[in-house]
Amino acid sequence: MEKNRVYGERIPIHMENVQDLYNRRASLVEQKGWGAVSLGDEDASIASRAFDYDRDSLFPKLGVDSTSRVLEVGCGMGRWAKIVLPHCCAYCGVDFSEKMLKAAEKICENYAEKSKFFHLSASEAVNKEPSFYGGPFHCMILSGVCIYINDDELAHIFERLPVLAQPHCTICVKETTATDQRLTLNEFPSEALKSTYNAIYRTQEEYASMFRPLLAAGFTMDEQYFLPEEVGRKRAETNGLCTIFRR
Repeated sequence: MEKNRVYGERIPIHMENVQDLYNRRASLVEQKGWGAVSLGDEDASIASRAFDYDRDSLFPKLGVDSTSRVLEVGCGMGRWAKIVLPHCCAYCGVDFSEKMLKAAEKICENYAEKSKFFHLSASEAVNKEPSFYGGPFHCMILSGVCIYINDDELAHIFERLPVLAQPHCTICVKETTATDQRLTLNEFPSEALKSTYNAIYRTQEEYASMFRPLLAAGFTMDEQYFLPEEVGRKRAETNGLCTIFRR
């Protein structure tokens, strides 16, 4: 078994290495613009297509309006914040990369009065009570963050999300999944990133198990589909999957 590509076996990734990578990647925002690193690619056109899809095709499904409070877990440098902020009442973004958050605050400075960014891990974020954020949320977004979270922590996150939700709430989970069997990249040397890379690509069935606490809390899976190839970055072993829950 290749030590950098682990199939089937459940092994943890090193979260501190993921955090260090994204702190270093955040420095590229000033050099190349926010789009160049939003998906970890040097080709800004890839990120641009994904942004356009999220804004034009996915965001309208989330039911966000001028009364909506929105939480994003793993907000990065604010790509989703740019989409959401013109339409919502309040937006809270959390991320474990302080440098990414600083980039997000700068990108969203025109909406400073209704946006807040918190330097927290995903687990720390969901362990907060709604009052910490100013109240519960009508919409919660997890986009491209689950692959960087180990199993026990991710299971805990989905158990806690309903605590932060309004009685009527939409949760969107957009993530790259394994098409056949679980794949973990363990300190994988990446030419594109010029660094080692850590990520867990779970199967669709594994995510179904992770989602059970949402269903138990009264959410229903309203929609689940694989993303178009040009934005989902379909590869031989992975594909982008979007799941939308409503309560």
